[in-house]
Amino acid sequence: MTVVAFVLALIAIFVAAKLFAVLAKRIGQPAVLGELIGGIIVGVSGFDIVDPHAPAIHLLAEIGVILLLFLIGLETDFNRLLAVGGTATVVAVVGVVLPFVGGAAFGYVLGLPTMVSVFLGASLTATSVGITARVLSDLGRLHEDESQVILGAAVVDDIIGLVILTIVSTVAALSSVMIIASFAAGLVLARTSKGNEIQRVVHRVGKFFIPIFFITVGAAIDVKTIDRRFLLIGLGLTVIGIAGKVLAGLAVPRRRGLNRIVIGVGMIPRGEVGLVFAQVGLTTTLLSPGLYSAVALMVMITTLVTPPALRLVEKPKSKDLAPDSVGMR
Repeated sequence: MTVVAFVLALIAIFVAAKLFAVLAKRIGQPAVLGELIGGIIVGVSGFDIVDPHAPAIHLLAEIGVILLLFLIGLETDFNRLLAVGGTATVVAVVGVVLPFVGGAAFGYVLGLPTMVSVFLGASLTATSVGITARVLSDLGRLHEDESQVILGAAVVDDIIGLVILTIVSTVAALSSVMIIASFAAGLVLARTSKGNEIQRVVHRVGKFFIPIFFITVGAAIDVKTIDRRFLLIGLGLTVIGIAGKVLAGLAVPRRRGLNRIVIGVGMIPRGEVGLVFAQVGLTTTLLSPGLYSAVALMVMITTLVTPPALRLVEKPKSKDLAPDSVGMR
């Protein structure tokens, strides 16, 4: 990537992030939904200005998601997270087993090789905690019990998913490890005397990097490579993926004041984690370009439907966070 192309990409990222975030909020949707759509428009599916796989852009996006999860960790009540640990574990395990079995069975029915079917199941297991956390922050719900269950379950989901992915693809290096570590670091540092000061500094830095992450998630989706067959496969994976996570939320024992539907919907998006799985499948030749596009379609739909779905099942409260918080609006 030349210097000129890099500068143009950054300009496109920030213009798209700001413009579409504002448009999304004007129609009553979270800003993150607008940023994801903006990414699709400036990425490979649209004007192709932003190449999310270019090393420089990819690095900035990785910094963005690490900062995002670091901030989420700083703003998460550790004691409350521990209090819902058992519930989060139930959601995580059910939310891995159901999509994994469903995806693998779907591949078997399609007549795909066993390892490919297993990989399709694995691609449905993880949850993008960054997407959901951003929406919950926009809605002023980040500190509620449902949010803590989602955050805890998503982290466990990613750990289990990474183990499955490593076994299936024999690939040991994944960016999701850093994502989980950054969330944990935020949890630890929030309990120190410098927690509030660290939070203010990271907020200022995050204003630059975090929009890059959300734009590149959208920019990585190439809708032009999806023909009718792989469109149907992608839609099938989407249905299985959504059903598995919603059922995981419903698996939570009934408890007064705990909205199980919110938990299930909050576990739906695959986001950057799903794209990592898809990319590994493509580079290890477990996935053909068509199947990669099908998985990418699943990632795109589950990522895009979650913000309005959460908005639908939750009513906004007063903001948990200051205006210059995780939302970075």
